[in-house]
Amino acid sequence: MDGLWSSAVPYRVPNATPLSGGSPTGRESDNLKRPLLVARAIRWTPTVEDRSVDPPYPIFITQSAFAAVHAHVEAKLRGTASLGFLAGNVLECPETGAPYVVIESAIHLPWSISGDRLRPALSQGWSVVQEEVRRNGGQLLGWYHTHRAVEPRLSPADAATHVALFDQPWQVALVVTPGEAPAGGFFRISAGGSRSHAYLPFYELLDASSILPDGRKVSDLAWVNYHTEEAIFTSDRVSNPRLEIQPRLLFPGEVDESAAPGSPPPMRRTGLERTVRFAGYGVLGLVAAAVLFNVYRARASGPDETVASEREAVAAPRELVDNTADTVALAVGAFELRARLFESHRMACPDLARGLVDLEERWTSYNVARKADAAGLDSAGTARDRSLYADVDAAERLFERSQCPRP
Repeated sequence: MDGLWSSAVPYRVPNATPLSGGSPTGRESDNLKRPLLVARAIRWTPTVEDRSVDPPYPIFITQSAFAAVHAHVEAKLRGTASLGFLAGNVLECPETGAPYVVIESAIHLPWSISGDRLRPALSQGWSVVQEEVRRNGGQLLGWYHTHRAVEPRLSPADAATHVALFDQPWQVALVVTPGEAPAGGFFRISAGGSRSHAYLPFYELLDASSILPDGRKVSDLAWVNYHTEEAIFTSDRVSNPRLEIQPRLLFPGEVDESAAPGSPPPMRRTGLERTVRFAGYGVLGLVAAAVLFNVYRARASGPDETVASEREAVAAPRELVDNTADTVALAVGAFELRARLFESHRMACPDLARGLVDLEERWTSYNVARKADAAGLDSAGTARDRSLYADVDAAERLFERSQCPRP
């Protein structure tokens, strides 16, 4: 925990509803007392007509959490969606008694979701992440998702997912639309469970380096559909929207050889390194393991189930290609997590080697399925194939640099 929480003390909110997202200490209606952080923040309000003014539970989100969300969004292929959780805490201002939320971490799920198939994927990681966040003194405050549309809005599937998993009044959905004119929005579902189109105002909680000695503030926000009344500076990441984010550093201190020479460094670290601040790498490993188990457990099915699976594969070769491609992407994410844990001395060479073997097996299965698909790959499939090849090749080179014995 950083200084943001160091002086907070438990406070019981009268008649508070139970936390479906989990409470820090097991006392289901505990909030934490802490003065409002407006002096360290920039207030952003929607420019669109459909907006909510001063909603209950004002939203604060740290710049590091924003950076983690956008790094995850920008790393995905066009046509695929990013998905993850938002964690932090519900606080209460001791002067006014008003509750508010501070989002401090973004926990990304290490796979891509296409279409509206987000609820099963989000549900798989929900219970694991919720328990881990609670053990580390935080709460699940919501989730984030990418829309490849003109406006970042909640779809019917988004609304149903939110009601099912995040039904408390302080929990939020963050929708991001990347592109030349990036946009986004925070949303909540009303107590009656109806869909809400109203964009919520929020506060960008600044890092210490974003408050200049003369008190002026530096913002990282690049959304075109929000504005602020404050006189601010914008960071390089905002003023140059084409600025490439740095590759994810799987081994801290080493830069991928594919990084463009002479590219300017970001203002602050982004990507997986900043994704989880208080949940630690362990929660990502648990999420990956849980999802990989659900994806791969068919390999341990009985003979009858195996025969049925083979028949389905013959009937739907394109679906088999898509499914095996998803398992490769998951295995890449799981290997990257193992690499992080290996670098931090939480895993040994045999653990890293097992991740590589699993990745190679998935890659082989994908290639077999791809060659068996008589229709061949369309343009999107070809782009995905190239991306998977690059990811697998990077994992192989990463393992070589580890100097572990090859399995």
